[in-house]
Amino acid sequence: ARAGEIAAQAATAVARVLRDDIGIDADRSAHLAAGRARRFERGLAALFRDEIERGRRRPTPGVPAWVRPDGHRQERKLALLAAVAHFGPDLVPELVRAAHGHLERGAAGNWCEWTLQQSEREDPA
Repeated sequence: ARAGEIAAQAATAVARVLRDDIGIDADRSAHLAAGRARRFERGLAALFRDEIERGRRRPTPGVPAWVRPDGHRQERKLALLAAVAHFGPDLVPELVRAAHGHLERGAAGNWCEWTLQQSEREDPA
C-alpha cells in the first residue's frame, strides 16, 4: 500500500514536470507518468518485501536463536528434526534414494510432489 501511495505522488510530480516544464499536453503527460509510476510501484514493492524478509532474518535482541532459526518459524525450519527422531538413522539414505528416483522420473517428465510416510511401528516395550 505504501508503494502505491509513493508512486501516486511521484506520478503527480512527473506529470506536472512533463506538462509545465517540457510542454507536453496534459493527457499525454498523465499517461506517461502513470506508466512510469506503475513500474516504480512494482520496484518499490519488491524493495520493501526484500527488506522486510531481510529484517526477519536478523537476530532479535533478547530472543534466542532457536525461536526463529534463520528467520523462519520453528515448525518450518526444524521439521526435519522430528523426521530424524521418528525415522532414525535410515532417514538420510532413504531420502537420497528417493531423491535419485525423483530426478530420474523428473527427467522423464514425471515431476510430482512427494511425501514422507512410514507404516506404524510396533512399540519395542
